[in-house]
Amino acid sequence: MNLVKSTFFTHQFKNGVRLIHLPSTSSVAHCGVVINTGTRDELPNEHGMAHLLEHMAFKGTKNRKAFHIIGRIEDVGGEIDAYTTKELTCFYTSFLNRHYKRTFELLADITFNAVYPERELEKEKNVVLEEIQMYNDSPSELIFDDFEEALFSHHPIGRNILGTPESVKAINREDIRNFRSRMYNTDQMVICSVGNIKPEHLVKWGEYYFESQPESIREVRRTAVGGSKLFSTTVDKDTNQAHCITGIEAYHHAHQKRYTLRLIANMLAGPAMNTRLNRDMRENKGLVYHVEAFYAAYSDSGLLGIYFGTDKAKVDRSLAAIARAFKKLREHKPGTLQMSRARNQLMGQIAIASENSSNRMLAMGKNMLFFNTSNTTKEIIDRIDRITADDVWEVSNELLHPDKFSTLIYK
Repeated sequence: MNLVKSTFFTHQFKNGVRLIHLPSTSSVAHCGVVINTGTRDELPNEHGMAHLLEHMAFKGTKNRKAFHIIGRIEDVGGEIDAYTTKELTCFYTSFLNRHYKRTFELLADITFNAVYPERELEKEKNVVLEEIQMYNDSPSELIFDDFEEALFSHHPIGRNILGTPESVKAINREDIRNFRSRMYNTDQMVICSVGNIKPEHLVKWGEYYFESQPESIREVRRTAVGGSKLFSTTVDKDTNQAHCITGIEAYHHAHQKRYTLRLIANMLAGPAMNTRLNRDMRENKGLVYHVEAFYAAYSDSGLLGIYFGTDKAKVDRSLAAIARAFKKLREHKPGTLQMSRARNQLMGQIAIASENSSNRMLAMGKNMLFFNTSNTTKEIIDRIDRITADDVWEVSNELLHPDKFSTLIYK
């Protein structure tokens, strides 16, 4: 990925569907459809609907049975997959450049023409129920959902993506069709592409396969998050290790301080081994095997959190170590060398991640969906390179107060 010369091609079709493309010299291309629809858009009786609909898009269309959907890409050595988040549904593919047209046609087919066969629906609900059980058996993953549900208990953004066994069992074919009609709007869709193809070919195929669909404008408006709940909860779990998340509501995905917060999270407990909390809690004190900081940004809210697993007798010592790290950032501005290392580390991580063209393609789609544009890797790195010690100190004093952090512990 060239950090200097990355330039995007964008286009909007008559029905509101948008296209963003990044040229590549690779023989492998990546293409997807990103839809501004997720768990937070479900009505109270639709919990798990967005995720189940994503599954069912592969189970038959007006033109294909389930086997033919997968075979359309896999028969030529490509890959197709999908995922659902709190605010997005994504269908995405990787394939040889020569198969661009068939990929466009297939993505349009599963997006617009899925029929949700009754027999397949009952089977797929069982698959999702197994997925829920698998998740419930993994406390290190389940605690993230439970924490967010407690923090945003007043709002659907706090609900987990999979749904509950009861809610999934209750969904029928008509429910899925109604949700799709309400939330799969053409003005809320972006086709994203990275590949060695002329943009005019993408426009031509987009006109044929996507623009031919009737215009559908989003009429419903999302309920604003509007605040979080402060709590400290301990749940008795039959586990050998305690799991803990401590976190706070944070900046939304367009906030001017979001890059500074991302840098702070990386300094505290990013993926590197030399982060402040990893050095203190693991290397110096032997409290944990794993500690991580995470910043999840939504369209109107966000979440900063610290997760760790430790011996049940060491939870308080671990939380105290986190509080000390917060205090140090609040009371002492990072020095020149510390800031240089922190910025360089995050910039390097972003540059390396941008080499994954599939991830880059999906990031472009999300940015186009929410901001009607996308930043190049160089632009993102330049933003991070301008972060100062004063910026870090300001955000740390705004957010890093342990008494404002909620805590969930599995013991």
